[in-house]
Amino acid sequence: MKKFVSTLLVFALMLVFSTSAFAMPGMGDTMEKAIKIEPGIKFNGVIQDSTDYDWFTWENKTTKNRYLNFQIWTPSAQNNLQLGAVMVYPFGHQTLPFYAEKSKSGTFLDFRNILVPAYAGKVYLFVKSTGNNPEPYEIKYFTLTYEKPGDLD
Repeated sequence: MKKFVSTLLVFALMLVFSTSAFAMPGMGDTMEKAIKIEPGIKFNGVIQDSTDYDWFTWENKTTKNRYLNFQIWTPSAQNNLQLGAVMVYPFGHQTLPFYAEKSKSGTFLDFRNILVPAYAGKVYLFVKSTGNNPEPYEIKYFTLTYEKPGDLD
């Protein structure tokens, strides 16, 4: 009996302290609840249907312009996913959503060299689907490039 209780306790603790690799419902579902991300993030998510969105955000708090590179990948054969972005500029102006084109293979969507202005320019990235079936995706990379070599602050 003691062995059974200790095994049950270990199993319960494993469940309590484990984290899911997928976004929880309600996290990042709107622009206001966007998940803050940093370069180098690795993230797996699932878009449930055409009404589901996963939003991410990054803010340029430096004194230099940054260029964002962001890519998602899906193993889904139907791939109804769309990768979009909205820019919010330091004085409050906001762009309309713009979208990435699919790669030739159809499984990658990416943005390259999107300007995020200095002094609190923000980019909001979102993943959505045009279909009604769950579609998994993975953030493959999120990197920043600089205007000039050495522009690190």
